[in-house]
Amino acid sequence: LQPIDHKSNPNLNIDLSDNLPSIEISRKNMDLPIQSIGSFDNFRSSMTHPNNIQWPKLLTSLPSTSDYPIYYSLYDIILQWNPDIPDPPAVFKETLQHFNFSNPFERELAIQYRNNEIPFKLYDIPEVITTTNKWTDEYLSKSLRRFRGANTEKSKDNHFLYWSMKGWRRPGNYKPPTEVIDDMKFDQWLIYAKEADEKKISNTTEHYYYMVNSAAHDKSTFIAKDLPLFSTSQPNFFISNPNANKGIQCRFSMRGIIAEAHYDSGRNMIAMLKGQKRYVLTPPSTCNQIGIITDVNHPSYRHSNLDWSDINQAKSRGFEQVPAIDTIVKTGEILYVPSFWFHYIVSLEYSIQCNSRFGSPPDKQGQEDIEECLGTKLNFESYNGNTKLRGKKH
Repeated sequence: LQPIDHKSNPNLNIDLSDNLPSIEISRKNMDLPIQSIGSFDNFRSSMTHPNNIQWPKLLTSLPSTSDYPIYYSLYDIILQWNPDIPDPPAVFKETLQHFNFSNPFERELAIQYRNNEIPFKLYDIPEVITTTNKWTDEYLSKSLRRFRGANTEKSKDNHFLYWSMKGWRRPGNYKPPTEVIDDMKFDQWLIYAKEADEKKISNTTEHYYYMVNSAAHDKSTFIAKDLPLFSTSQPNFFISNPNANKGIQCRFSMRGIIAEAHYDSGRNMIAMLKGQKRYVLTPPSTCNQIGIITDVNHPSYRHSNLDWSDINQAKSRGFEQVPAIDTIVKTGEILYVPSFWFHYIVSLEYSIQCNSRFGSPPDKQGQEDIEECLGTKLNFESYNGNTKLRGKKH
């Protein structure tokens, strides 16, 4: 793969040059206890595929746009590794920065990346490591047995396009892309998930996607208790604006499941508690190139209706001109996806991912690109409180 030239590509209009603070270690951001859980080498040895990753060199200062992120053509990315194939290639080159959360200097670097709305990943996070060890199949089976609000979606294949028929979205002859199964228990889903890993089921067979949520500021659920970094009522590294927190969303995925590309208006911290997922990211400026549904009344509003695994479609839609980032998020890592960035997700095996969003950035990075693409004005201020961000027709 050949990186895209940042200077020559008109879609890369993310300008960081006017807001590049120098990196200085200070005590004000060191509010959480620093305790090294293990070296990077030890962390790597616990991964499912530790030897097929080429890790990026640590950048010791905040880079300019000519250096980071490193973009590749979206077409080249999916041509080299088709999303319908969950098995990682023999060698995978990571380009996102990986910061050791338990290292004070690297955590300070990560704060600067977060504040400037640049994607990155974290590892060696004490609370995450504790939870990954705690969330055994047996523990989850017991904890989810009487959990309210869990549901499962079923698809005829491995593709899952988000949809919602609630309230203001009511099209006429609409047929949902997936089927909701309210009565499937975790134990039954787990049988399907383990079978998918053992048999390496094809992308054309039925897949099941198990989902549970914990409401914002509700600390009574086992999810909130086990993930205090996301359920906090006080600002921390992961949730800097608790008033805009949207709770915790946990997704239990079978091998091969694809969540189609979409953006979220809130800054998004994504913790991988089991297994691994592939994330393909594109910046907000690509909105009009990747098939995003712009009708605010559509059940799949702000999601892409394109099948990114269809190489011919990708070619015809000009994906060669779409800048993208490809990364694998492994057990124990957290991925930061900035507001309005598009993300396309592939579960490479039985995986558990929990994420939490906490409002849009103060400087509204990416919002203008989305508003131009959707033809709407976004209610930015209300989203940073306790109401949902929706588009408004001009």
